[in-house]
Amino acid sequence: MIKVLTFKDFSKNTKKIHQHFSQEQTHQIFSNPNYLNLGIFNKSKLCGYMFLNISDQIDIIWIFVFPDFRKKGYATKMLNWLIKKYSRPIMIEVSQNNLAAINLYKNLGFKIINTRLNYYDNQAHALVMRYQALLKFKNKD
Repeated sequence: MIKVLTFKDFSKNTKKIHQHFSQEQTHQIFSNPNYLNLGIFNKSKLCGYMFLNISDQIDIIWIFVFPDFRKKGYATKMLNWLIKKYSRPIMIEVSQNNLAAINLYKNLGFKIINTRLNYYDNQAHALVMRYQALLKFKNKD
């Protein structure tokens, strides 16, 4: 089940704050009115989450699946939910070294539109990928 992720749910299901975010950054993410934070749950167990900035396009700030739940389709389910829910472009950055994620995004229709050279601390490049949503028109008949 995918639902809005609260700070309480996040904190309860992650014994320690995710290594990529300080406690202050985490509070900012959950208090920012422009962000939509989603979690994917198996029963009451948080399996993964997405932090999104939604405007005229959707920027995936972070997508994460906990190691015990990887290779079980949770990231695909979250991204498919996002694609079906919103009819607007979706943007994500991914390390050139993260081949599993790159292949997942490509399989869902994301295209590489730019490369940010030496973007990460390890000098890896960031690939900027975009999913171009199909516009839905209502028939006037």
